[in-house]
Parts: sequence; C-alpha cells; structure tokens
Amino acid sequence: FQIARSGWLMSEPHLRLDRWATGNANNDAQWSHPEFDRLLEASLAAPTQDLRYERYQRMEELMIEDMPILPLYFVSLPRLIHPKVVGYRTNVDDAYPWKDTDLLP
Repeated sequence: FQIARSGWLMSEPHLRLDRWATGNANNDAQWSHPEFDRLLEASLAAPTQDLRYERYQRMEELMIEDMPILPLYFVSLPRLIHPKVVGYRTNVDDAYPWKDTDLLP
C-alpha cells in the first residue's frame, strides 16, 4: 500500500517510538535505521531521564531526516467545562484524574 492513517496517544515516548524499530510488527512503513534501533535499546538503559530524553530526541531527528512517515493530522481533544467544575485536568493519555475534580455550589 502507499498510504495509511494511524495514531497513538501515549505519554511515554518509548511506547510511541518503539513501533518504528526494525522488525516491529507495527512498523507499517517497514522503515529501518541501525542508529535508531541502537538508541531505542540504549534509551531503556539510560541512567537518567534526561539522558533517555536526549536519546529520544535524536531518534526523532533521525525520523525527520528520513521521513518514513508524514504527520498530516494531530489529534485535538476539545473540552467544554462548566465554570463550576474546578480541578479538572487531563493529560496526553486522555486520562481523567477525577480525585482533584469538584463541583462548586
């Protein structure tokens, strides 16, 4: 096939980047890059979160250079929240931590 639409909502970058590893069943583009694969494995062994995120950033740069995918659409999740609802928040996983949410009288 020539084109497909796909998307993931995940807060952990490794889960999003893992699908582009050589041989991953979800790597629909069948893209392969040895440095990307090496950085993917090294990111899990990184001693600090900062180092892990540096590796993720380099992985994204490699994808931008090769462009195995072309992001055409970014999900937006609009919400209409009544002013009496306080403490409502969401995150990139589209999960709702309701414990801090309250309704004013």
